[in-house]
Amino acid sequence: MAKRRTTRASGSKSRSPKNGGPGFLARIKERLSPSKGIRIGLQSVGWTSLLAGIGVGTAIGLPELEGRAMARDHALPGEIQVVLPEPGWYAEHPEWTLPEVEGELQNLILNAVHDHPRSPRVREGLVEAHRELQKSHWFKRIDRLRWEDPRTVVVEGEWERPAAWVTVGIDGRERDVLVGTDGRRLPLDQEPSDGRPRIVGVEPDSIPEIGDHFGDEVVAGIALHRLLSSFPWNDQISSVDVSGLASSTEGLVIRTNRECSIIWGASPETRVDASEVTVRQKIDFLNYFDRSFGRIDAKCSRISGAGRVDLRIDYALWMAIDGDGNPSNPR
Repeated sequence: MAKRRTTRASGSKSRSPKNGGPGFLARIKERLSPSKGIRIGLQSVGWTSLLAGIGVGTAIGLPELEGRAMARDHALPGEIQVVLPEPGWYAEHPEWTLPEVEGELQNLILNAVHDHPRSPRVREGLVEAHRELQKSHWFKRIDRLRWEDPRTVVVEGEWERPAAWVTVGIDGRERDVLVGTDGRRLPLDQEPSDGRPRIVGVEPDSIPEIGDHFGDEVVAGIALHRLLSSFPWNDQISSVDVSGLASSTEGLVIRTNRECSIIWGASPETRVDASEVTVRQKIDFLNYFDRSFGRIDAKCSRISGAGRVDLRIDYALWMAIDGDGNPSNPR
């Protein structure tokens, strides 16, 4: 009997992966890792905590450091320096440099900031100094006061611009008062001198307080001085008398340093009166006299009475010149 041979099926049974394989670790990591939303939330909490810690540290430490720095600056040796704006009119009128005025203003600022910390973060002293400078009436505007360093205060702004001396009576005494370009009385007066430009003839009851304005007659005198300031013969003018604007029909009168009175008339900034020649004709007359005879008042005593010249009339030029019958050309 033939023997049966039994054979096993080829191949092997399938086996599941072992528990310790890489697939198991991946599933564990996936289960333990937070979701995307949770990760964003945790990051936000972390950054917020960090910033809060920085803020708390700054709030606690910065004031102490700043206080130490201000105490150190306050204890620095040496005086505080005050830098005032540069007044451009110094170059035009060196006699108005007024170092005593600068000294007073610097002392005013020093007194205001002396008891306060020297720091850009501390305004109290600078606010007080700004208030005092405004009351001084020496500045048209004050833009800023600042600590440049612990020893230097800088003032940024614009000075009032002096224009002339006005001779007035104060408490029974004659004084020269400095006036600005707009007729404002500046806080300086002195004994009468030969300082120029000068305005005389102001009514005693029209003298304003410091910081207030003189009347229109002083503004007219300033305008005439400004008009004539560029001519080479200007140094022959002693003053402008404004009394005629209110008390007579003469208007403005130029007083020369040889005691001649040259009647100018209306303010050069007003509309010309129909009875007067133009401003250009008046200047032509003065130029002709200075060019031909060396002075604007060379023929003064030979015109309409001793020591007077009237610039307002058409024949002012030709009647003042011997042998010249040609009036000034109308302009």
